[in-house]
Amino acid sequence: MFAGGGRRMAAGGFHDGGEYRVRFSPDTQGEWTYQTRSNRAELNGETERFICGAPSRGNLGAVSVRNAHHFG
Repeated sequence: MFAGGGRRMAAGGFHDGGEYRVRFSPDTQGEWTYQTRSNRAELNGETERFICGAPSRGNLGAVSVRNAHHFG
């Protein structure tokens, strides 16, 4: 569970064949925190804080689907 900007958002994780990963892109600048939930003891209850800064110059924002078969 990620928390920041007055909101809480869930993001599912996955195993990529070598490591466990979570992909999350904050939509608000500032401090964010997360806490993991897992049925694997070594992955459950991990917490961390990070700062989401301003987008870098030329950053066009998040990728989205356009016209069903293309990215926009």
